[in-house]
Amino acid sequence: MKQWEFEKLKRAVDIRLAILKANIIFSFKEGSAYVYNNWGGLASTMAYMVTYLVFLSIIYSRVDNIAGYSYSEMLLFTFVGQLSFYSTWIWSFGNIARMGQDVNSGKLDLILSKPLPALWYVTFQKVDLLMFVFQGLPALLPLLFLMARNLDFAIRPWGIPLAILTFVLGQVAIHCFNFILGLTVFWTGQNKSITGLGYKIMFFGDAIPLEAYPNKIIKTELFEECFCT
Repeated sequence: MKQWEFEKLKRAVDIRLAILKANIIFSFKEGSAYVYNNWGGLASTMAYMVTYLVFLSIIYSRVDNIAGYSYSEMLLFTFVGQLSFYSTWIWSFGNIARMGQDVNSGKLDLILSKPLPALWYVTFQKVDLLMFVFQGLPALLPLLFLMARNLDFAIRPWGIPLAILTFVLGQVAIHCFNFILGLTVFWTGQNKSITGLGYKIMFFGDAIPLEAYPNKIIKTELFEECFCT
């Protein structure tokens, strides 16, 4: 790679990192300005998680497993599902909804007129890390406590980076799917309903048990070797 190409790439990366940093800082300040809203969000996430864990505990007090999954495995699935939910809401769904609002208000035209990577800016216009730290993380603590007390399976070491890679690619796929649905705002003038459809597909798709997928996905050597029950 020639030096000027490397410098051009470095400049492009630096611009995107600067935009991401500025958006994170502004989102943190914006979120911390509404203290009571944060406390309300914390109460909501804690109430949901405690209620769900009580429900699981009652069910598993009567049976040893559900669809072949033990209590600890169900807790693990819940943990991954909650991480996926919080990760999506931190940066994806809110920005897609905001893109529709920017189209209607004319703000997107202003963004496109600026000398900056518009797609990157729109994608990470708001990164609400405060929501995860103040609302999501405390709600996960009871779940992590129960996972530690009821752990009855081991995860192979190389399965951890594989799981992280799969999680990241899944988040990218979810965002791209909903972003494509959000683009309908340019033709319809509004995208709330269609993006809501995408959210419902993602939400209910997350609840589909593994056995509902084709055997080619379930019975693979790669999947079976990630966990050692």
